[in-house]
Amino acid sequence: MNQSFSFVALQGLLFPLLIFFASSAKAELAVEITEPRQFGYVLGDKIERVFIVKSMKDVELDKEKIRLGRIDTWFSIVSLEDLGTKLGKPMFSLTYQVINIPKVPSMVEIASQNVNIFADGKPKNIKIPKLLVTIAPLTPRLVSNMGGLENIQPDEDLGLVSSTFTENKLRIYLLFSFVPFSLLIFCWAPWERIMRKKNLPFTLGRKEVLILVNAEEKNFEEKSLRIFHNCLNTTFKKTIFIDEIREVCKKNSQFLPLVDELEYFLLCSQKYFYRGQGFRYTTEQKTRFCKLMDNLSLIEKGLA
Repeated sequence: MNQSFSFVALQGLLFPLLIFFASSAKAELAVEITEPRQFGYVLGDKIERVFIVKSMKDVELDKEKIRLGRIDTWFSIVSLEDLGTKLGKPMFSLTYQVINIPKVPSMVEIASQNVNIFADGKPKNIKIPKLLVTIAPLTPRLVSNMGGLENIQPDEDLGLVSSTFTENKLRIYLLFSFVPFSLLIFCWAPWERIMRKKNLPFTLGRKEVLILVNAEEKNFEEKSLRIFHNCLNTTFKKTIFIDEIREVCKKNSQFLPLVDELEYFLLCSQKYFYRGQGFRYTTEQKTRFCKLMDNLSLIEKGLA
């Protein structure tokens, strides 16, 4: 008696659960799929599967989760589109493309796909089942059956295309464009700077002084000071004496930072050439003189 009562009570509990699960199953999305033909596909063909959501009216694709591209060896998903409504029901299309083919006609499987949607504002998932289709390589027999086309023929050899006319036109255009460009270059190129940099006095003088230093020239004072005077006179276009070097540097302000050094070595030159004091450079003075020539060369190049 007690066992019968327990069984009846258990049935009473299970019945509401069964009703709940049944209602839940009914609440799942009902989808109707229109499948394409399952045979006769070749490389590049597209296969469209249309599905209608019958159990909901407000349905839209979850665009953030749409994934296009290759899905396996044979197929690629090329589009997932909203087709609007049919009889008030949302309709969508899932399109595949054949991207690879076997060596002989074969039946292959399009794998099942999950499509993410929003149904009545809630995220849902529609499972599109797998589909078997036949794909085959492109053959002459297949082509000949398409609209009465002939068998595939090898391409004719068209031979080489003559380019003589085009080459002659290019030569004429280049010739006509050369003249105005040459005039522009001649008129606008900074010829003075280009030519002047090749003959910069202190730059050439610095090289000559370095040769004297490396050769350990015994008469270094006389030769280096003559080079020094020649550079000064060439740069300022007149003979420069010690009493006018400051005035000259004021007019040529780029040399003003070195006016004390210029004045110092002009005084050394005066001692050597005009006072007969037997002037000789110390090691420190020789280094100082070489440094002055370096700085003067940088200034006239515009690098200091």
